[in-house]
Amino acid sequence: MKNRAKILWILSFLLLTGFGFFLWEYVNYAASWASFPGTPHISGSATVTDRSGVILTGTEDALLRRATVHWIGDRQGNIRIPAVDYKRQFDLVNGLYSYGGFCPKIRLTLHAELQKAALSALGESRGTVAVLNYQTGELLCAVSNPTFDPENMGETVESMFFNRFTQGLYTPGSIFKLVTLGAALEEGVVAENSAYVCTGSLSFGKNRVTCAAPHGRQTVGEAFRNSCNCAFGKMALDLGGEKLSFYCEKFGITKEVLFDGIATPPGYYEKAASVDLAWSGAGQFTTRINPCSFLSFVGAVANGGVRVNPYVIGRVEEGGETLYSPGRPSGERILSQETAEKLQSYLRSNVRDKYGDSHFAHLTVGAKTGTAEVGGEKPNAMLCGFVLDGKYPLAFLICVEEGGYGEKTCLPIAGKLLKMLVEN
Repeated sequence: MKNRAKILWILSFLLLTGFGFFLWEYVNYAASWASFPGTPHISGSATVTDRSGVILTGTEDALLRRATVHWIGDRQGNIRIPAVDYKRQFDLVNGLYSYGGFCPKIRLTLHAELQKAALSALGESRGTVAVLNYQTGELLCAVSNPTFDPENMGETVESMFFNRFTQGLYTPGSIFKLVTLGAALEEGVVAENSAYVCTGSLSFGKNRVTCAAPHGRQTVGEAFRNSCNCAFGKMALDLGGEKLSFYCEKFGITKEVLFDGIATPPGYYEKAASVDLAWSGAGQFTTRINPCSFLSFVGAVANGGVRVNPYVIGRVEEGGETLYSPGRPSGERILSQETAEKLQSYLRSNVRDKYGDSHFAHLTVGAKTGTAEVGGEKPNAMLCGFVLDGKYPLAFLICVEEGGYGEKTCLPIAGKLLKMLVEN
């Protein structure tokens, strides 16, 4: 009898211990258990639409499913989207409100047709295309390729679950010259009448910074328009690695961006000297940018030096009641209005005097292309820019991996998207 009593006490102790452990786990993890994307009883409990009310969840449009899967996720849980998941209603007593008929409507800031057009423009190329309202912070477009159809996945492709816009890090190439020039203007290292002489190379003993051809004597604006590596190498040397690193942080290049439960990886700038510092000023060396944070910086230049945080959740409603809205955007000044206006003029000159306004439906556009050498067969093609027309406060960023020259590859994509926005 004593032995049986001991066994019962042991079993009771184990039962109570197990129940206590379960209770602790329930209190701490029940919400994540209930809201797991593949959980059958919540599948379809929320309707996700684009900014105009076009339904994205369960749409029969395969291209639209592929263009938005990185933002709304999939039932298999390959892509978990905090922006959608964390808006679900749950408490420890009632569980998911969906059992009582809760069916929220989540309206994103994305433009469905623009998403489809951007993905189609990328074709088979890997990369990302994004468009931001730099006054409000609304993301109108942000696609990542390769992608997949959540209803017909087929063969798994490497990195198709990876959102290049929020998670990627890229060698920027010449679009980084916007950062170098912004820092130089803020520090007073360059002025309107500053001049640079380019002989085609900048020598550091056995090492050199090179340009495709000698540019001769240039003003700052001409050096920017010519995308002169030698001029921007000298500019970086005049600034120094410490200062350039400081402004990378101030401009948000090396900081993470937080929005709607998403955190982007911070970019990277390595303080260097000599030839490495010179190449870093031209957007090469070990410099890396995250597309989302760089787009925010470009938007700040267009917005007079004030950076507005991006977001993609426009509204959450249920039964006519608004459960969530982002409120009025708050801005952070990251560079002076004077510097922002000078950068705007240089970027505007690039389009007016080099690329041509015809690329952009004759909008008032400023832009900078880039060709980022990454050690592959072809360099990455890059483009950043913005529209200065009051009706279209838009900033854009395009990264096409192994796309070659930014001017040839990215300008047609940007032109197509801006034309679509104007016509619609």
